[in-house]
Amino acid sequence: MLKTFLTAILLAAVYLLPWIIAAGRDHDRRSAIFWLDVLLGWTVLGWIAALVWSLRHTEGRTAIEDRRLRRASGRSRRTDRRPAPLEEFPAFLEDARPRPGP
Repeated sequence: MLKTFLTAILLAAVYLLPWIIAAGRDHDRRSAIFWLDVLLGWTVLGWIAALVWSLRHTEGRTAIEDRRLRRASGRSRRTDRRPAPLEEFPAFLEDARPRPGP
């Protein structure tokens, strides 16, 4: 009985692996990845699509970079989809700030 239960838990974790990865990376579309995985994961092609989507960058940045920006700016979650004005960029990005021309 315990072996069957543990096997079911393991299979569920493998089935939901794309969503687990997306949630761990704080992906912007993790809920859509969850539903794609749940509804079409059984087709294998849907599971692979969800896995690839969960591993892709979010809005041109990796999830790690996005998390660093939020932490440095004091926001826990992105509430708007617009980039922050240059005045609000954290100090560690000062070298990346555009400089006035010569």
